[in-house]
Parts: sequence; structure tokens; C-alpha cells
Amino acid sequence: MKLTKAKLIKRVRPGLELLGYYWFKDSTTGSDGLFVKKLPNNYYLSLGMNIHRFYEDSYTCDYYLSLTTCIYCLYGDIPNSSSKRPGELLTDEEISPSRNHDIWWSGDDSVDDFLSVIKITEPRFVSDLKLLNDIKQSRDANLLYKLSYETINKVDNLPNTTYSFIPKKEIDNIPQKWFQAAEIVLKNYEDSINSHQVKRLAADAYRQYILSKA
Repeated sequence: MKLTKAKLIKRVRPGLELLGYYWFKDSTTGSDGLFVKKLPNNYYLSLGMNIHRFYEDSYTCDYYLSLTTCIYCLYGDIPNSSSKRPGELLTDEEISPSRNHDIWWSGDDSVDDFLSVIKITEPRFVSDLKLLNDIKQSRDANLLYKLSYETINKVDNLPNTTYSFIPKKEIDNIPQKWFQAAEIVLKNYEDSINSHQVKRLAADAYRQYILSKA
């Protein structure tokens, strides 16, 4: 049976929420299901679900550790090691003979094993002191954080102006004012912006705001 985004989210959401993750409706990151938790010291751990392109019922996920929830942003000086799959964080002894470190799960009965791997690997990932320091020192990661911080502060103090990159219809249940605030903030930093940048910033700022209230 073909695995859809809705089916995958329904499959893993209860267990991930018990582990402290918050599910966000998401059409901006390219993931097949986005779950995020806020960590101490302004770090965010995002978990992006992925459905296999060729095996219809198979899925895996990517961790993304950063100062924002902009999962898969690995440009500039943002460390590539900010993104890892859980299987990469398992030891050789923890990998069964029937699979390798690139683990894909399949079927409803796979959820317990999936969650057990998350429980093992998440603490290893978020306690990597070198990675945490590299992220903290990243100019690009800090700029993304700054842009979202300013968007959150701008959202309830919008000027009466013309907006050029606001989506024509609702995206991911995010109120329009977040896109307006994102456009204003980006225009203060960039000579040329586009609708994709506005959507990404608005979504990240909104997710950070929701998590701050959770």
C-alpha cells in the first residue's frame, strides 16, 4: 500500500509527541512530515520525515540541529553535520545483520522500532559539543535566527504598506501577518527577495513563536 504524507504523520505522530516533538503542518521545507522541539540555549531540533521514492511503504527521517527550524538549510558556513539520519548515530554493534546505517522502516508494526532508534540517537546528536559550538559560531545560522527573531517582534506592529510577496491563499495555517512581517524584515537585509524566502522565514518565525508558547 502506498504510503502518503497523511498516513505517515498519523503513524508516527503519537509516539513522537510523547518524546516532546511538536508536529507542524508544512509545505515549505520539502519534508514529508515536520516535527520540532525546542532545546535549551535557543537551539531547535527538527525531525523531517521522508517517504522512499521507490519502495512505497518505506520511510526514514533526518535530524536537523540549529538555531532555527529551517530544516535542510546547510548553505554558507552552516555545518553539514547539522543534519544526520538516526542510523548514522548508531554503533556497528547496534545495527542488526539485516540492515545498515541507512535505515528505512516499513509498515505499521515498524513504529516501535523507529521510536526506539530515536530514543537512542537523539541524545547523542544533541549532546555533540563540537557541533553545538560550530552552529553557535555560524554566521549564517545566526543570521537566520536574527531574521526570525525580528519577524516575531514585527508581526504585531506592521506598517501600512504594499506587500509584493504574500501568498494569495493560506499556507500551513499560518496567518497572513507572518508573511507580511517576514517581507518587511527581509527587505531590510536584502536588495532582492522572492516569495520562497518570505515563506521560509514566515514559517520558521511562526514555528518558533508556537514553540515558545507550548
